[in-house]
Amino acid sequence: MKLILVFIIFHLFVSIIISPFIMLSIIKNVKHDRKLKKIYNSENKKNNINANTNTNNKYWYYSKKQLLTNHEKYYYNALIGYANKYNFHLLAKVRLADLVEADERNYSKKQFAFYKIQAKHIDFALCDKSNLEPVLIIEIDDNTHNDAERIKRDNFVDEVLNKTGYKIVHLKGLKNIEYTLNYILGIK
Repeated sequence: MKLILVFIIFHLFVSIIISPFIMLSIIKNVKHDRKLKKIYNSENKKNNINANTNTNNKYWYYSKKQLLTNHEKYYYNALIGYANKYNFHLLAKVRLADLVEADERNYSKKQFAFYKIQAKHIDFALCDKSNLEPVLIIEIDDNTHNDAERIKRDNFVDEVLNKTGYKIVHLKGLKNIEYTLNYILGIK
């Protein structure tokens, strides 16, 4: 009998005291989401970007309209001409995790090694046209590569790529690009 009484008291406590707080919290979150959506839409109206209309979703996405920045497109256009002339295939924004894999027998260490490379990418990969095997990794070094954190990131990526046998070149301009790439690839 005591157990039933305790259950009834607990049920009343939850339904009378706690339920209104839960409902207020839900209402507050919905109102907050709607407010964020209005701010997000007003800030992005000039770009014709609209937030996801699902109020339960806390993340909104929009299309970037182009895969490459203007700076990257400038290099891409030069590199695609080179790739076509010498019968290569050019890939852009390749994930580092698609180029290398952690060689570790211990699962936790392998996961840690993977986390260090999963979100990093290289600018371009020049590949053998017959099998898409990368023959040269190309990184574009602009002013953003002068930052201390970016230098640390670039050194890490270079070390990983060098240890796994990839050739890598950092380009700071397009002057003599054909000569530079031919020299690295051993093309006469």
